[in-house]
Amino acid sequence: MKHYLLFFSLISLPLFSIAQNADPDIVVRLGSMYHYQEDFDMPLTFGAGAEARLDQRFTIGGDITAGADDNNQITHVNPHLRFYPKRAFRGFFVKAGMGYTQVKSKNNGPLGYPFDFDRGSKASYLTPEIGVGFSTLVKDHWTIGFSLSLNSVFDDDLYGAGISSAFQVGYAF
Repeated sequence: MKHYLLFFSLISLPLFSIAQNADPDIVVRLGSMYHYQEDFDMPLTFGAGAEARLDQRFTIGGDITAGADDNNQITHVNPHLRFYPKRAFRGFFVKAGMGYTQVKSKNNGPLGYPFDFDRGSKASYLTPEIGVGFSTLVKDHWTIGFSLSLNSVFDDDLYGAGISSAFQVGYAF
């Protein structure tokens, strides 16, 4: 995960100062998300999302990501509200939302902590999420962004707390 975060942070740094003057209303984006749940490393997921400007500083949006590894298949849905201190889609932001995650076992035996169920079984959980990130317009209508979110599953005894990081590239309308 450290290499993933470092790689996308270094790519994003030179692009921060290339922002355009136009204020878009909607951004459609593609990206990847890495979930880490306490003592359980989930697979890298890929997906799509959209974000719409509500006013000069607030946006509403959501992302849907999915991925799989040898043992698990994961789907994550995340509606959220973002606040940009300067202008929407430009610079640092704080976000809050809810995340719904479903993990399905693909192996022959139990997954173990925190998902102790058999092949073909599913575990679903709802998480309140808060996070920070950076998003900016680059070259015409293209956007680039990175975010880091903390989440805490409602039943901490069962699942614990986790972290999600996302890197996204989008197109602004």
